[in-house]
Amino acid sequence: MNFEYFIGIDCSKLTLDYALVTSCGDIVVQGQLDNKLSSIKKFFRKKLAEYDVDLTALLVCVETTGIYTNHLKVVAIDQDFFLWCQDALEVKLRSGRQKGKTDALDAVMIANYAMRYVDLAQRFVMPEQVLLQIKEVSRQRSSLLQDITAWKVRLVESKKFSMTKSVSAVDRIHVSYTHLRAHETK
Repeated sequence: MNFEYFIGIDCSKLTLDYALVTSCGDIVVQGQLDNKLSSIKKFFRKKLAEYDVDLTALLVCVETTGIYTNHLKVVAIDQDFFLWCQDALEVKLRSGRQKGKTDALDAVMIANYAMRYVDLAQRFVMPEQVLLQIKEVSRQRSSLLQDITAWKVRLVESKKFSMTKSVSAVDRIHVSYTHLRAHETK
């Protein structure tokens, strides 16, 4: 497929830094938008229209950052543009050394990566709903298990370094009571 434009997106929890590049490598526009559905929809509907970008001639490349790319994925399916979610390490290794490290520079690097390796691009396809639910439940389970382990460690540590001797006092009372009961029955 021949693309005329490439957008590199550096995705974070709160924002998306983007760079729109032509197939010749010229930077058309760079910027930042909120990582919200409404902002992303508006960007692909209005901002790209300002530069006369046809969505069918556009490849959008984003580094995979877990759940933070979900809004972009939903908009890509809804507006039917080519979204390529690529492994961040793969982009970094194939892009070589980079002077400076900012989100804006990363967006340009990702756009250039997409342009150079367009033959490797794989269009994002939304997994089936059941698979998404299983992944979400599995992620939540892992998180809960980590929390349980952390609380167990805290409990053990608090018993070791307790400033009160209430636990040992209760144990002594129990031993004394048991000892007295044993003498009474004799």
